[in-house]
Amino acid sequence: MAKTPVKFEADGIKEREVLKIEYTFEQATDREGQMSGIPRGGKLIIKTKALNDGTPDLLAWMLEKSQPKNGTITFNETKTNKVMKTIKFTNGYCVDYQERWADKEQHYELFVITCKNIEFGNAKFENEWA
Repeated sequence: MAKTPVKFEADGIKEREVLKIEYTFEQATDREGQMSGIPRGGKLIIKTKALNDGTPDLLAWMLEKSQPKNGTITFNETKTNKVMKTIKFTNGYCVDYQERWADKEQHYELFVITCKNIEFGNAKFENEWA
């Protein structure tokens, strides 16, 4: 089974191969199931293949609390390499970072980005930050 090539790019961060990505959005509802709040979300949970070159750029981003970045996650079609889907984020902050390595297992980085704005094609979301 072929895998879909997915890449992560952000300002000043080396491009990485995405192994897994998660994101969710939600709206609060009352007891009857009617919406009772505004949409919430904007966190991207991303697992990437580690570069194995000593580059600490993701960790440095997480440690710098006032360093927002813009970036993209691009999904390409396996055979033609055409772009299938692009997620764009602006004013993103890395709020969690982990690097995992174990002998005879995959070496990867897992990080969470919270974003002011996220675009999924024509679907756009903006967090109402102060």
